[in-house]
Amino acid sequence: MENMSPKVSLIMPLYNAEKYVEEAIESILSQTYTNFELILIDDISTDSTMERVLKYKDGRIRIICNSNNQGIAFSRNRGLEMAQGEYIALMDDDDISLPERFAKQVAFLDSHPEIDFVGARYQNIDEDGIVLSEQKTAYHNPSYIRALFLFQNIISNGEMMFRRERVMEKGIRYSDNQYGMEDFKFWIECSKWGNFYTLDDVVFRHRVHKASETTKTKTNLQKERNQHRKHLVRYSMELSNLSLSEDEFDVVYRFTSDELCHSNVELNSYHKALAKLVCQAREQKLEFAEELDILCRKYYMKQIRNVSDFWSLDNR
Repeated sequence: MENMSPKVSLIMPLYNAEKYVEEAIESILSQTYTNFELILIDDISTDSTMERVLKYKDGRIRIICNSNNQGIAFSRNRGLEMAQGEYIALMDDDDISLPERFAKQVAFLDSHPEIDFVGARYQNIDEDGIVLSEQKTAYHNPSYIRALFLFQNIISNGEMMFRRERVMEKGIRYSDNQYGMEDFKFWIECSKWGNFYTLDDVVFRHRVHKASETTKTKTNLQKERNQHRKHLVRYSMELSNLSLSEDEFDVVYRFTSDELCHSNVELNSYHKALAKLVCQAREQKLEFAEELDILCRKYYMKQIRNVSDFWSLDNR
């Protein structure tokens, strides 16, 4: 028999999700692993979301209603505080978990006590559930993932399951006013002490559509969002005690994002700034120093391909 207390707590914030919420809920109730609770936190929806939610009579569902509209960070944090499970799973109100998701992630965490956070590969789908693309990379080295979080967010929030007690004891919570990147800041802070791993299996479908809060933020606040992402990357480096000058950081940020080097001068500046990060990591004996070296070499080699006369580069 399963324990009376749930092994997994799935936290799903709700806000005006009438179009997709039933499919999202049913994807959790259809999990092959059944020892879970589904925590639904409604942030004062003004459509028929709650009418649709209240039709479900499954005893594993817990419904929480905010007293006023507080935003997704508040709702996720409230879910964390209310959760009873050993493991926390996350999902938005318009996404879909595949039936084996819980079974695969629980089995992995049960058999790998050294791992605190487990993600998986996922698919992006459109409004009608048609697959648009598939995330193909699964990262198995926790130290390499820690290095990646210095430069970018490699995690889709809804793919994750993690150990509740570890996060709670560290006091890490979601923050407001992150321009749709609440999860990035949360994972940055978790990556400084926790071990991440992603499964090879596709267990999750992330819906991409114009009405989502993330899409609206990307469209309406693109400049502010881009500036804040830059702030978060610097924040991640600072938490790891890595420091660059403003000019060095600007070069690293630009060329580890989407921008391409177009001259030997840019390429040389990029090389020196990356080398400075690696040297600092080695001097401090950071446990991910070698992985950071490998990652920086990959970033650098990608840029070399865009500079036709790179053989003349002075690397003294």
